[in-house]
Amino acid sequence: MAVIRDHVSDVTPPDSSAAPRETEEMTVSDSPALPAEERSARPQVARVAETGTIGGDRSRPMVRVQPLRDLMRRRQIQQSFLDPCAAFHSITRNWVEEHDFCLTDEDSEFLAAPDQQVLMQGGFVWLAISGQDAAGAVALLRRTDVDAMNSFSAPEGAAAWELTCLGVGPEWRRQGVATILVEALLRQYAEVARAGDVLFLELPQALAAATDVFGRVGFQEVTCQQPLAKTTRGLPLDVRMVYSGNVALRAKAPEPVSA
Repeated sequence: MAVIRDHVSDVTPPDSSAAPRETEEMTVSDSPALPAEERSARPQVARVAETGTIGGDRSRPMVRVQPLRDLMRRRQIQQSFLDPCAAFHSITRNWVEEHDFCLTDEDSEFLAAPDQQVLMQGGFVWLAISGQDAAGAVALLRRTDVDAMNSFSAPEGAAAWELTCLGVGPEWRRQGVATILVEALLRQYAEVARAGDVLFLELPQALAAATDVFGRVGFQEVTCQQPLAKTTRGLPLDVRMVYSGNVALRAKAPEPVSA
């Protein structure tokens, strides 16, 4: 489920010519803790244009869009730093309640543990941070379930990637926060997606005005017969959009298995 809560008239697809950065070695944990992973098993995190200066009150610290893993590691070192998992949950819950929607118990459990439910499943979460405040959030889920694959007629071995939980706090709207969140997510998709993969989002008809915003970055509306969103099943998801933009996919196809 993807809902945009910001004015993003200036969103543009990322520069596909930018070279990918290497993944740095890190093991992070929070409550619940993330287990240690071999470096080769970790999906590569996009590290291009993760920061941005936005309009509005210039007395505030610059907004930085950072991966959840990095923020969890910082909280391990600096206990006074905000809890990034709790911030992600709070941002999502706030805009859901703002529109008089409801989350199921299953939705709440999912959103309360993005480290377990998103990162450990091969997905990514990004937060827009200004000082000690969380200004916004977005998630990229990796879907390999049968329903998602069948809906997009994906080839064997492909994945469906779901843009979800795009939200911006009320005091940060119309300042470009959603812009840098979407740009970070598209760069991330370019790093990890392979030929045949699909990027999609779903949102309620009541928020269909956001389709214009997503359309500017390369999404096109398609028929939505049965909602697929995993994180906000309690919402009436009527609109589906699929990415057809021109970001260059950098991930290599898996090596064939020798007989």
